[in-house]
Amino acid sequence: MNEFVTRSTRAVSRQSGSGEHPPNAPDDRLRSGPELSVRRHWSAAAAAAVMMLLMLVPMLPLLPTPAHALGGGSTHTGRYEYGIAPVWMGSYRLDDGRIAWCAFDPDLFAPTASDYTYGDWQQESSFVSGNGVDLTGEPLERAAYILATWGDTEDEFTARAVYRALHHHTGVGFALPAGERLTADTAELADRLWQEAGRFGGPHTLADPRLTSQHGGQQVAADLETPRGRSGEAMPGEAVASITGPGVWEQTGTNTLSFDADGSHRILATGTGEITVKVARAVPSTHLLVAHPTQTGAQRIVASAENVPISAQSRVGVVDRFQPEADTTAQTWHHDGSRADETPKLGAPLVDTLHVRTSRDTSWLPYVDGSGQIPATFTVDWYYSPRPLPRSPKPPAEAEHFDRVQAVATGPGDLVVSSKRVIDRSGWFYPVVSFRVADQPEHLRGRFVSDFSADFHAEREQTVIPWQPSVVTQASEIVDGQVTDLIAVSGNDPAAELTVVSELWMSREPAHAEGLTDAPADAERLATVSTTVIGNQTVSTAPVDVPWSRFIGEEVWPNLYWVEHIDRSPSTERWQGRHLLPHETITLTRPTATTKTAEHLVAGEQATDTATVSGTIPTSNGSETVHTELTFSLYRFDDSTDGGAQPVCLAPMWTQPKPIAVTKPGDYVSDPVTIEVPGTYGFRHHLSTTVTRTSDAGAGASGESDAHEQARTTMLHEGECGADGETVVAVSAPVPAVDGEAAPPAEHIAPAAATEIALAATGVPAPVIWVAAGVSMLVLGAGIVLRRRLL
Repeated sequence: MNEFVTRSTRAVSRQSGSGEHPPNAPDDRLRSGPELSVRRHWSAAAAAAVMMLLMLVPMLPLLPTPAHALGGGSTHTGRYEYGIAPVWMGSYRLDDGRIAWCAFDPDLFAPTASDYTYGDWQQESSFVSGNGVDLTGEPLERAAYILATWGDTEDEFTARAVYRALHHHTGVGFALPAGERLTADTAELADRLWQEAGRFGGPHTLADPRLTSQHGGQQVAADLETPRGRSGEAMPGEAVASITGPGVWEQTGTNTLSFDADGSHRILATGTGEITVKVARAVPSTHLLVAHPTQTGAQRIVASAENVPISAQSRVGVVDRFQPEADTTAQTWHHDGSRADETPKLGAPLVDTLHVRTSRDTSWLPYVDGSGQIPATFTVDWYYSPRPLPRSPKPPAEAEHFDRVQAVATGPGDLVVSSKRVIDRSGWFYPVVSFRVADQPEHLRGRFVSDFSADFHAEREQTVIPWQPSVVTQASEIVDGQVTDLIAVSGNDPAAELTVVSELWMSREPAHAEGLTDAPADAERLATVSTTVIGNQTVSTAPVDVPWSRFIGEEVWPNLYWVEHIDRSPSTERWQGRHLLPHETITLTRPTATTKTAEHLVAGEQATDTATVSGTIPTSNGSETVHTELTFSLYRFDDSTDGGAQPVCLAPMWTQPKPIAVTKPGDYVSDPVTIEVPGTYGFRHHLSTTVTRTSDAGAGASGESDAHEQARTTMLHEGECGADGETVVAVSAPVPAVDGEAAPPAEHIAPAAATEIALAATGVPAPVIWVAAGVSMLVLGAGIVLRRRLL
């Protein structure tokens, strides 16, 4: 305010002897006690002191009533009157109701002394009184407390105590000794006012509310404190705690709470979000509110009842609802590493693990009575497709609903669920987890924010039930020096592309009816062929060359066999064939030959040898050029023709001019050879193979290329000297008989002709006998000819 409106003062009679407490006394301790009875009963000494003071009144400044300083009719208990002479006690009421005090400039004129005007109110923490006392720090702060707390008292006794405390305890002093005597009866009260100012005066502190979230944020425990004064003691009086945000005080049901002592109070959440709890009250200031006169020589005036706000606040999150969510990990089969016990099986239920949680901005709420967590019911739906489907917000139309189950969660964590329906087909199954408020108990639906549903084919939400392909194979015969494998695949994913890996092995182990799980100890893998199969097909592998040179010279040839396997694909399980299954085994037999020739002939005739070749005949292929040949040799044992010759095969008298190429088992006949001289002869056959590796041949067993290896000839089979069926006896040609000559000696006649010669003894004319091509002919008289094949 720029100016104070003046009003006239009038005496306010003190009602001596009254037993009422002053309306604004500090507390009962300051009001009670026998020592205060002096203000109720005046003694003669006190009356005499007053009379002495009244005698000094003419020497005090006159108290005119300026029109602009004090309003007419203004009264205040600061006016003390004894008899008919008023005595000024230092306070008066302004037109705005504020109590002003003039206790700090006792040597200067009071505002009522003349027509003084004043400037605006100023806050001052350092003050030099009119008589030169430096008022600052704690004394000024205590004075400010007293003025703010009791400066507007309506009780004249308390007002004199205030006046005494402002003069005596601040050190400013009294204008006249009579002033101290006039307030002697309030000395004890003034002392107590000063002591209380030391306890509760500023500077003041106020602790932030301590907020503790409870029951998942549905409630908050708020520990509140009242302001503290200079000494650290809690100030008397009420403070107000207010809530901004979704919460109310349990005690009041509103967002405000008044309290006058430290304590804990509970807040109930009315929504989800952040609340601010603010504690506030007004406390006496630590400064003086001073108005300075615009003229010199006048007292400054200090306003009473100056209080300033003090506050503290804290924030905390509260919730009254929460949002359950979940993602899942389906029990699935991974073609790149699942163990057998991890693979979902036909006939078993589908399994899904729910990783239950809440949304980022909410926490799982418990029951407020502490009986446990609020339950949340999740739903898991499984969908089936014979083909993999992409991720989408909702299940696509082509996805077939397979099964549905529900499970209850009582907090974050993992929850395992299984389908009621068992797996009855191969393909892709997709679990979709959802939460629906409508599925919850009716009395709990208000505790949840909204529905939730995961995407179709979300991460880790796919179960693959693999197809179980089966393979039936049949090894081929050797054709053009190569072998193939015929593969028939069934039980495969109709749309899956599989790679069937066929391995050609070599072993001397015979075939096993059920096959072997592992390769025999001597087995050697010769080649690997990969064949692509889409769905269920029957296909043939690429041909593989038989490596003749690896075993051609061995006495016993090995067996060749195929083994197949199919690696896992994104939709199919692994399949593994077995070793040495009969239908996958090719038996290789080293070729041999048996021979047969004519036993007897007439010298000058031709003889041949017939070889019957059996076994596996090597033939050329892409990596090796093979020539299998058969040759014959004829040896002369001696001149005998009686079958008793000893076989001697030192040097052949004849050799097959050109080898016969052998490409398959069967009979092979030598070129004819003419035997000119009678005697005993023997044929021998020679079956050999020459193998030459081509330049693009692969590495051998040693791992090093033998592309430049020279041709190698191996004798596969050779007939024995004098082997049964390989000896031929050549006899001389027959000589016609002459009349009068004796018959040839018996040793010159073929034994087989004995019958014919015996005929001559019967009187039949002597015959002419000769042997030709193994047939004896006896020419008898009268033109009779008998033929008999020689034995």
